[in-house]
Amino acid sequence: MILDDNLIFFEDAALTGTVTSVAVPLNALKKPGRAEPIPVWVKVSETAAGGTSIAIKLQESDTEAGEYTDVPGTSETILAAALVKGAKVYLRWLPGSVSKPWLKVAVTKTGVFSAGKLTAAVVREDDQPYEEGLYINKGFSFYSGADSSAGGADSVPGADSVPGADSVPGADTVNP
Repeated sequence: MILDDNLIFFEDAALTGTVTSVAVPLNALKKPGRAEPIPVWVKVSETAAGGTSIAIKLQESDTEAGEYTDVPGTSETILAAALVKGAKVYLRWLPGSVSKPWLKVAVTKTGVFSAGKLTAAVVREDDQPYEEGLYINKGFSFYSGADSSAGGADSVPGADSVPGADSVPGADTVNP
């Protein structure tokens, strides 16, 4: 996933203190909520401890330093048990009702947290977990999951059985 530094609300914000969002500009869009689906997500970057829950909602404003109002239908409460490292606890498509060019994420905590961190951003697309066979590491073949560190066509399943490969006239000769 590619993150644009200009579209990050907060990064590794500690739940032990006040989670404060910076204003993110959506001013390149005339009507932000009417554009293509734009994901907004919050991920847990450190497992939370203590506390009961958090509530997350989007807020919008006409100016960066202006008064922010809640965007209807974007509030969600997440229990502390769900705040484990790597969990995506909030994913919303920017609602059609968003019409102002500045956006913030508001986080309200219930209880006292002794640990936990969150990262929130407007993203290009929702990140999907890697499925088996999509990892790239030394000697791994996408085709079979077999070790292909030896290289060559022999490491690609079926490379030696391409239909018609042996019947190409002159394939084994070089013209003078």
